[in-house]
Amino acid sequence: MRKFTRPSASLIVSSLALFVALGGTSLAASGLIGTSQIKNGAITTSKIHSGAVTASKVAPNTFLPADGTALNANKLGNHPSGDFLLGQGSMFANRIVVPAGQSQLLLGLGFGDLIGKCATGGVPQIEYQSNVNAVNLVDTVTRFGSPNGTSAIHTTNGLSRGGLDIESSGSVVPFSVTWQAASTDGAHVATAWTSGQDIGGNSCIFIGQALATN
Repeated sequence: MRKFTRPSASLIVSSLALFVALGGTSLAASGLIGTSQIKNGAITTSKIHSGAVTASKVAPNTFLPADGTALNANKLGNHPSGDFLLGQGSMFANRIVVPAGQSQLLLGLGFGDLIGKCATGGVPQIEYQSNVNAVNLVDTVTRFGSPNGTSAIHTTNGLSRGGLDIESSGSVVPFSVTWQAASTDGAHVATAWTSGQDIGGNSCIFIGQALATN
């Protein structure tokens, strides 16, 4: 008759450890994996089955259709729809250097142009030339100088096509002009920030940027 020996304590402990390890693996495989257990970047597009995410699996109103309209303005930073810009617009920016006695286009706004002109002796001036009829224009001019500069506001109503509104530094000192222009029909509106200064009396440098409706 074969004689069986009693298993040692170490054998019993190791056998239990193996059982738990195997059982734990199967339990983990059959259960759900938590978000914290997924490494960043582990799931890529190629690992997602085609058609895995369908419209039926997305909650209603989650996405706005291409031709849809937002139903709740509170989703837009808690601002009402009237706080947002209507229509379409463009932004313009430019920097030019113009020799004394010459002029050059600084910004083209569509319904008007801002032109940098370097008068004789390097005196900078900026002109707004209208490309349409009936434009209302407001410009704020700041002239720098020592010890104090000057500032003034000018208005022009009903500027016709080809009409000019000219602002100059008056001497060889830097100056800046903020322009606000609008056609009387309200279809075109623009705000521009421009500046000009002389370079040694031989040329002028002009910088400008603007926002304008298309």
